[in-house]
Amino acid sequence: MNRSKWLRECGVAFGLLVVLAAIAVPVYQRSRKLAKQSGCYHVLRSMTAALDMYAREWDGEYPLSDDWPDAIRPYMQIRWPPFTCPAVGGDDEPVSYAMAAEPGGTLVFWDVHPLTGEPAFRHDDGICVAHADRHVTWMTAEEFGAAIGGSADE
Repeated sequence: MNRSKWLRECGVAFGLLVVLAAIAVPVYQRSRKLAKQSGCYHVLRSMTAALDMYAREWDGEYPLSDDWPDAIRPYMQIRWPPFTCPAVGGDDEPVSYAMAAEPGGTLVFWDVHPLTGEPAFRHDDGICVAHADRHVTWMTAEEFGAAIGGSADE
């Protein structure tokens, strides 16, 4: 009789652990996604600050759209791969951000696929965007398309 009671109590305890794990795993996964998005915000903010420092030093001129990473790298505050979104991957990933053709406008930098150069909606089906006044926001594909004046379909 005692053995069956012990097995029943172990079964109940195991069932509770399974329920707790079922609750905790999605919360943990969501927090990881938000941490990567926060890291992306930090990189974008550092890039806009570096672009401002570059422009001040060069009498208001912005770097050319082809060589902007090399131009603003000395002004960056972060040392890990400074132009790679944390959601993309490792240390040797290529640049995963794009700079607007005219950085003086509203949008300055945004997420792109490293290989295709297309806008990357990798943060909860949205995109992280740095604005000219240094604030960073998250936009849906429709909002981003309207902001850049075109279609932003994946």
